[in-house]
Amino acid sequence: MTISELASLYVASRDLSKDYARLIIVTAKRFEAATGLHDASHIKPEHVARFMLWLKGYTGNASTMAGYLRRLRSLLNYAVECEIIAKIPPIPKIRCPQKVPRAWAYDEFKRLYEVANCLPGRVGVQLARIWWPSLIAAAYHTGSRIGALLQVRWADIDLGRGFLVLRAESTKTKQEQIFKLPDYVIAKIKAMEWPTRELVWEWPHCRRYFFAFFRKKIARPAQLEPMAGERFGLFHKIRRTAASLAAARGGITAAQVLLGHSSAKTTMTHYIDPRIAILDSVNLPGLE
Repeated sequence: MTISELASLYVASRDLSKDYARLIIVTAKRFEAATGLHDASHIKPEHVARFMLWLKGYTGNASTMAGYLRRLRSLLNYAVECEIIAKIPPIPKIRCPQKVPRAWAYDEFKRLYEVANCLPGRVGVQLARIWWPSLIAAAYHTGSRIGALLQVRWADIDLGRGFLVLRAESTKTKQEQIFKLPDYVIAKIKAMEWPTRELVWEWPHCRRYFFAFFRKKIARPAQLEPMAGERFGLFHKIRRTAASLAAARGGITAAQVLLGHSSAKTTMTHYIDPRIAILDSVNLPGLE
């Protein structure tokens, strides 16, 4: 069995997101190309070493390299389960620098929302000045991922009582979540009821253009141009903003519940901007 075939079986046997499944397949193909090895049963430590050397030349980025090695480890664990190999060859762990999560302060986020309220043109049949701010406000009040929000159907929203349901199949944790939206957000969503369609925030273009539009037409006029490396994670910053402001009001637990995380450590490490949440992790007495 080739490594690519092993990857295909792994993807078929697991409940993976489309993006992660694609990354598994890509990892297998690049491992084969870098090592010249195709037979999964013949993987040895020197093949892992060759892959490491290839990764250093290909990217050099510690986080990217760590991602490839994590996916390779998952594949080889599966190979052990299938009795294709007896044990996994040593795979080094790469220590990645951990940056403090970046979020917007309330006044910055409000500026972003106000720019969206003045957008010209349309998104499909809907006015851009309603479509975009309603989506941004929903993301802010729910802390939801953009992928889950773009899958929300009209059947998932109770406009009378103001509830929004994120279906289990659209969330990363595969758990259904229910949120109560403020009246002003519901009012904007109601303005998009006509014409009848399945999705609330129907996006007629490719996903890449979604993020490019958000960056150029909303973040840039609001003077919130992303820092280096944030080009495609910019919308995720809304999720961090919601988490940080929730933590400022109700602590880590409030932020964890909002995001739907099972681990408070994940919430703290990847989502809470201490400049927004103002959390005192160590409360030592002063020296003066």
